[in-house]
Amino acid sequence: MAKPIPAAEQQLIEKLKRVQYNLFNITAVVFRLSALNPANKSPNQLKMTQNAINNTAIRTQSEVFVLSNDDIVVIGQNLPPQAFERTI
Repeated sequence: MAKPIPAAEQQLIEKLKRVQYNLFNITAVVFRLSALNPANKSPNQLKMTQNAINNTAIRTQSEVFVLSNDDIVVIGQNLPPQAFERTI
């Protein structure tokens, strides 16, 4: 039996299905927090990072998906490449 897909991953899949035929001006930014050293991934550090990314996503009217492996995907229309530079 197949393992169920976590909610955030399922929402991301649904979003990608909705935009797949209209990719004009659609940008996805992936923050691979899962690749960080465990010493740099305390729950507090992850929460602070998520909050900073959420604040930028709100300003850019983008959607944020926090995946089960702690990676974060932001999808937006007309999302400028430098939008997350200060956040990073």
